[in-house]
Amino acid sequence: MSRAQTTLDFAIGISVFLVAIALIFTFTPTLFTPFTGGGSAETVAADRAADQLAMETLADPDHPYLLDESATQSFFSGSAANARTVLAVDRGLNVTLARASGPLIASVGPKPSNTASVAVAVRVVSYDGKRADLEVRVW
Repeated sequence: MSRAQTTLDFAIGISVFLVAIALIFTFTPTLFTPFTGGGSAETVAADRAADQLAMETLADPDHPYLLDESATQSFFSGSAANARTVLAVDRGLNVTLARASGPLIASVGPKPSNTASVAVAVRVVSYDGKRADLEVRVW
């Protein structure tokens, strides 16, 4: 027995088609997100500064990510202007060292405003024999 397409078959087919098209339009922009984006200068500056701190300025180059206590205390006891000079960042800069469990160890530079576009670079380091997070914010 042959049967023609019914209204219900047509409705189900169109519904599936429309859902598929909606999903395509929803998720396609996220495919290109890693390759686009504003504020790339801030992102590059934050990454470069975090690498410089974690591998050279606060650590011995032979033992990267293992922060030297005296170098770390010296850097964080300085001013924000000194930190910008050391890291060659001509934008807003905040560097924070905190324990992985949350307590703040040290910070230099002002906090960014809520309206600023901020790039954040985080490096996991060892400070005083324990894990810590080194966060660099550039805006």
